[in-house]
Amino acid sequence: TYLLEKERVWAHAQGEGNFHALYQFVAGASVRDRARWGLQPVHVAYRCLDGSPLTQSEFKRDDRSDYLAVRSAMKELGMDAETQESIYCVLAAILHLSTFDETSPLQEFQGRAVATSLTMAAELLQLPADELITGLSFGGKPAKEKGKGPLNCCRAVCEALYSGLFEYLVEQLNKSLQGPAKSSYQCISVVDIFGFEQAPRNSLQQLCINIAAEAFQSHYARNLLQSSLAHRAEEGLDRAQQ
Repeated sequence: TYLLEKERVWAHAQGEGNFHALYQFVAGASVRDRARWGLQPVHVAYRCLDGSPLTQSEFKRDDRSDYLAVRSAMKELGMDAETQESIYCVLAAILHLSTFDETSPLQEFQGRAVATSLTMAAELLQLPADELITGLSFGGKPAKEKGKGPLNCCRAVCEALYSGLFEYLVEQLNKSLQGPAKSSYQCISVVDIFGFEQAPRNSLQQLCINIAAEAFQSHYARNLLQSSLAHRAEEGLDRAQQ
């Protein structure tokens, strides 16, 4: 995978949305699964999903049906129940960790909601809760020395988890395409190159993504045009009339 806009998993620009998989997850998980993963049944419970046009009723989508279709596709690709459980445990942990923002700073662990989300995220990731808290809070340093450090650390963890999960799924998809050892190997790659993102506050990461995306898009358009011109020349069309 190339140029995955992983920072979207933490926050999206106004008028845009998060990754569709998260909306499908919240809408489609069964009551039993929600209880096991500690999920709320509505997207507004999660800061990273709220305020998106993807959640408006006039936007014609059926996230629950899409979720079930994805689960069925995973089964067709040979992912057993245990593997699927691990995948959605990671997604659930991301939702719990993305609950925090400037109004609920990570360092204030005495808050009940904060402690519950951290504990649940640690359980889903199979980590000791105290070690997760210590890691996110820079070893328990005084809050005045940390500033927004824990929040940024939490964001980085969410982005790394989603990026790693995405790459794992692409790898599993490619493995399912492999035939006998002597046959030609088929491969699926994902390149997200179209669209120039501009948020109220743009990070260095977004700048690099935009530069790379524009370079890829220019290369694609240039080669597509050259191919079209060559084809027209073969057909004997006059380039002056193009």
